[in-house]
Amino acid sequence: MLQLLKTCDLGLSEDEYLEVVINKTAVLIAAACQIGAILGRVDDVKVQALRDFGMDVGIAFQLMDDCLDYVADREEFGKAVGADLAEGKITLPLIHTMRECSAQERDRVGSIIASEGLKAADLEWVLDLIGRHGGIEFTQGQARRRIEAAKARLVAFPPAVEREALGPWPTTSSRAAGRSTPQRHSRGSRLGPSRSARSRPAWQSSCAWPSNLSALLRGSVPAS
Repeated sequence: MLQLLKTCDLGLSEDEYLEVVINKTAVLIAAACQIGAILGRVDDVKVQALRDFGMDVGIAFQLMDDCLDYVADREEFGKAVGADLAEGKITLPLIHTMRECSAQERDRVGSIIASEGLKAADLEWVLDLIGRHGGIEFTQGQARRRIEAAKARLVAFPPAVEREALGPWPTTSSRAAGRSTPQRHSRGSRLGPSRSARSRPAWQSSCAWPSNLSALLRGSVPAS
């Protein structure tokens, strides 16, 4: 409901966005994890730990999915670039960009979102803006922090093959990496019309989905 109420609202805050993500996606994954704990007859501490694990993974899932609206290849992912933007859905890559861009750029984004239909030239301009202001990297960094938090929840469980399969456990250095400042990109990093894998800039290719959520869980995606 909140997402519908905030359609085309460039004033949507990161906290409000996360509220949408939690109620739209994360609660479902959290419930699935909690049910597994209940059926496994573990104690209340472990039930809560698995629910919290699912909540963090669910948020990371949606963060990575929202990146796809700006980098996806329809043939590869079945999702067209700009679909959410055309519907006026304001997601974290754009929220971060709005905090970093100029008032003039912000006004132009507002005009694009409010217009009837999303023109190809306007989409390319928004993609370039997000690329220059590190919107994708920022969102990936937030997803990475959620994955590190999710794995930390599982310390309530003793070491086991299933737990260790998630990969390296959080460290001070990895948490710091998750908070690193997003790299800004020049116009040379903008998405080209072909969007082929060979021509993708690093910030686009690193959003491959769903493989990179699994990679985040394993700790094999480097910090931005």
